[in-house]
Amino acid sequence: MDLTDDQIERYSRHMLLREIGGAGQIKLLTAEVFLLGLGAMGSVVALYLAAAGVGRLTLADRAIVSPTSPGAAALYTRSQIGLPKAHAAAEALHGLNPGVQITPLVVDAHPNAPLDLPAGCGLVVDGSNAPELTPMLDAVCRARGIPLLVARHRGWRGEVLAPDARGAIPTLDFTEGLSTHRQPEVPESSPPATETAAFAPPGTILAGLVASVAATEALKRLLGLTPAAASVHLTFDARAGIWERPCASC
Repeated sequence: MDLTDDQIERYSRHMLLREIGGAGQIKLLTAEVFLLGLGAMGSVVALYLAAAGVGRLTLADRAIVSPTSPGAAALYTRSQIGLPKAHAAAEALHGLNPGVQITPLVVDAHPNAPLDLPAGCGLVVDGSNAPELTPMLDAVCRARGIPLLVARHRGWRGEVLAPDARGAIPTLDFTEGLSTHRQPEVPESSPPATETAAFAPPGTILAGLVASVAATEALKRLLGLTPAAASVHLTFDARAGIWERPCASC
């Protein structure tokens, strides 16, 4: 495969990195990624993968764009309210990079119903922020030999992880501090974080930050800079402003 003049111009900035170059860009252009979840986090992952030139993206989500979506996910506009997120995201990303082939899927993922992944899929990203779906995706990916990358967040905390070879999927404890560093004091009147609460002024900033790291990890795997099956576990505490790698044996 040879890069066209348009592709060389479009991707010239990161092709200047010696770890990428023309050969790396071709790897991205011929890669295929399946992304589950197109909310505040998954939509940002999709945005960066499309901008980087990942050749084929399958975008799966059952939800529609609601009046709150444009405030939580920068990918959507008010004119898309009422559209399935999968189709709205495909529309937006086509405008960003028409060279990417995008397949939108309006699908209701369920823990007991394995998803049917595309034949050429080389990486699955779970951006659903639904921990109950991760074991199902992990099982499907292991059966197909496809690496899985998971991004999730809640309240002030988030994580990016790739399950290890033993199938261990860390559970992020949102009630205990992730960091050993001193935490800012919280007034006693502050309400506890709920399952859907997230630090978000404006939009879901934490989700976007976690998504940016997840997209970086995805691209590193697609480029071969990180072994596709390598495990990773990064956690972020937004109040402390610290990324950490939790102790695997703790």
